[in-house]
Amino acid sequence: MTKKKLMEFQNWYKANYEYATQCNYHSNIKNLLEWLFKKTGNPEFREMKEILEPPRKSSKKINPILIREPDIHNLIKAVWNTDTTPQFKLKHIAGILFAAYTGQRPQATIGKLTLEEFREAIQRDPPLLWIPEEKDKERLPHWVPPPPSGCGLGESYLDHYDPELEREETKGLAFSYYSMRKPL
Repeated sequence: MTKKKLMEFQNWYKANYEYATQCNYHSNIKNLLEWLFKKTGNPEFREMKEILEPPRKSSKKINPILIREPDIHNLIKAVWNTDTTPQFKLKHIAGILFAAYTGQRPQATIGKLTLEEFREAIQRDPPLLWIPEEKDKERLPHWVPPPPSGCGLGESYLDHYDPELEREETKGLAFSYYSMRKPL
């Protein structure tokens, strides 16, 4: 058994087996190497034990999709150029800036935020929005700072909010993902 062979086998094992199996492999190989060290007294077995890499669980939180600044500008321009009310434009531009700055998911989190929650967030010093676990896809409650540019725009939107201009299903929601998709 050599370090090179051990690393090759470990890499093959990681490529072919899931996390739980990799954990068992890692634990068993470390125990075997420790046992071999105790039986032979050869320090090379302990050194091999140190080069083993523990398995890593893949995270759902890493999202390969990147939104670039030009994408955000294009979205804002598209909203601005729609033939809709100023309330619609303020609402959705503030929502776009909030989503771009915080990274919150449009359908899972942003679409569930209420006007009151957003109003409370802007009024805090410093501005912070509480996302309870039932409004987060990962079920992780956390605080989110609204974007500085979105706070001013958000305040304007809240000042000019007219519930009569909202559809019944979006009344009371700060940023409705579905109401933005249809006109754009």
